Amino acid sequence: MVDETKLFSTMDKQRGPVEKIHYGQDDNKLYFAFECNMTKSCSSDSMTIIIDPIDITGKINLKTEKTFFGNLEVDVACQDWLEVNIDKSKIDKDEISLRFEIEKDGIVVQTLPGFGVLKIDLGSDYSQNWFI
Repeated sequence: MVDETKLFSTMDKQRGPVEKIHYGQDDNKLYFAFECNMTKSCSSDSMTIIIDPIDITGKINLKTEKTFFGNLEVDVACQDWLEVNIDKSKIDKDEISLRFEIEKDGIVVQTLPGFGVLKIDLGSDYSQNWFI
């Protein structure tokens, strides 16, 4: 797999509503904001999140505000952008890899990042206070 955090292009912009991912973390949560055409993305049915190496795959209904993948809490907001935050207190790894799949009518319309995974070092402070 390709670590797309090392590349300039973070996703396949040829399909799907999302144009860019912003992400960061604080002591408690991982934050993801998806720049997108809200008409397209919020009309999508769901988003699947795949988190390795903790082997979590969960599907979020984009119309809900909160869900759980086992004991892992995930919040969703679909306002100006699509926003997702994940409670990282239950993640006992130093680094995780994530993939996001946006679905419409049961069909994946976009995978994020487009090629590979988004690797996040949970012990790093490079992204503290990114969402100001």
